[in-house]
Amino acid sequence: MDNGTRSLMEFLLAVRERALESSRISFGCVTTRGRSEVSPWYSGSTYIVRLNPSGSVSLHGKDMGLSARRLKPTIYQDILAGLGIGQDDMANPSAALVAATRRNGGSFTVPGTSSRAYATVYIEPGFKTPFVLTAGFDLNESHLVSLADEKIEYGNPSVTARDVVDRDTLKTFVTEAGNHIQRLLKSRDPEAIDQIRLGLRDPNGPWRQGSVYLYVWDLTNRTILLHAGFPNTYELQPLRPVARDAVTGAYILPQLITAANSGPEGGFVEYHFDNPSDALDSVDIPKTGYVRKFVVQIPRLDGGSARAFSFVVGAGFYPSPSQVSQSTVVEEVLPQIM
Repeated sequence: MDNGTRSLMEFLLAVRERALESSRISFGCVTTRGRSEVSPWYSGSTYIVRLNPSGSVSLHGKDMGLSARRLKPTIYQDILAGLGIGQDDMANPSAALVAATRRNGGSFTVPGTSSRAYATVYIEPGFKTPFVLTAGFDLNESHLVSLADEKIEYGNPSVTARDVVDRDTLKTFVTEAGNHIQRLLKSRDPEAIDQIRLGLRDPNGPWRQGSVYLYVWDLTNRTILLHAGFPNTYELQPLRPVARDAVTGAYILPQLITAANSGPEGGFVEYHFDNPSDALDSVDIPKTGYVRKFVVQIPRLDGGSARAFSFVVGAGFYPSPSQVSQSTVVEEVLPQIM
């Protein structure tokens, strides 16, 4: 905020103008980039939080790991009151928020403090959805409904993250995740993306276990839509090479893209990448990854023509030392007997 010389209101209204000029994805990329870079959108406890009409966190400028979670109802009511929206108006929250776009917004008390934060509302151009923007509210886990109380749609995968032990189970796991995402995107649920993030990130759900986690690329907007292992590092960032193979030094992303485009069922890649669940993991054991491309026709909420959405789902696992040894033996023996 230019060394604090501008008020929260001026800052947030400038952010709103930027949002009105951007797609949902590009706006998310810009306002969350300050997590790892110097940014005009993030300074200390001043950053952008975007809320869905239901009160769930659409994006979090400081910690994307908190996105898709719901604010505690009393906190959301305080924010809405600052916008001039009463409890009676929430019988139709979208209509109340649309009406609030005609005003600049208002302030509210940051929970547990005497400080004031600011909120405003804008309508997302591409999706015609009203969103609440806040600044000056250092939103953390204590402000959110617990994961145990969230209503999460997991689906019913036949292979869970815990079951992934080889290439066959990895392929089934990723394929079923892609099918699950397709079903949610076709459901006409305006917060389907939240359901995808919640379900695929939840460490107590079927889609994440230790070093086995999923990531999803939005090919339409060239963005990382979800990264269940490192959400705050990668989510809503542009799809660009960043991580390198720990042994070869080569960028990993181009290898994964090549595998995803290798055929209708995608493909496998081996690369060396840190195992987040093992502080003593050996660099000699490569990670086995599998990526697959999907295309889904997403129905428009306003009844217009469905639009095609292309995305890639990927995951990986770390073979045990015995699996690596067996693979090495096979590679050494086969040329001798063929």
